[in-house]
Amino acid sequence: FSYRNSIFKNKAKGKYIIIKVAFHLSKKPVPILNYGNLKQKVIELGNPTIQNVRSAVIDIRKQKLPDPKEIGNGGSFFKNPVITKKHCENLKLKYPDIPIYPVTGKLIKVAAGWLIEKCGWKGYRDGDAGVHDKQSLVLVNHGNATGKEILNLASKIQLSVKSNFNIDIEPEINII
Repeated sequence: FSYRNSIFKNKAKGKYIIIKVAFHLSKKPVPILNYGNLKQKVIELGNPTIQNVRSAVIDIRKQKLPDPKEIGNGGSFFKNPVITKKHCENLKLKYPDIPIYPVTGKLIKVAAGWLIEKCGWKGYRDGDAGVHDKQSLVLVNHGNATGKEILNLASKIQLSVKSNFNIDIEPEINII
């Protein structure tokens, strides 16, 4: 398993159905709050307890992500890409506000939503296929978009990000 990836998304894709999982969790959790404005939101709620972290995450997600009961979507459509530190340093010269997250000493994760938004896609709509107006990482169906129309939009976004930033973004969702 790695960042939003596993054997079940690659080599074993389509070969198994996961029907049961088991987790071993610490009774003394150490919250990781260095993602977006999570730390600020948790501080507003008080101490960094598990309950406050949970509440903060739910609140942040409600503000950014559309409710599937109101508008069709599959959640975050693209993975945050991982690029080399050198590539990141070059991008930071032109875009000092680019949101980045260290992965290793030589690899950096970049916010795909930010890349998509910088390419002008946030709130874009072509017929019923569109990009959410609050979170450009989410592709939405405003009513009657076909799967092909959603995939065509995704492809245009991928080409745009590649052209503007020389970064390949990959779908996070499983496309059937």
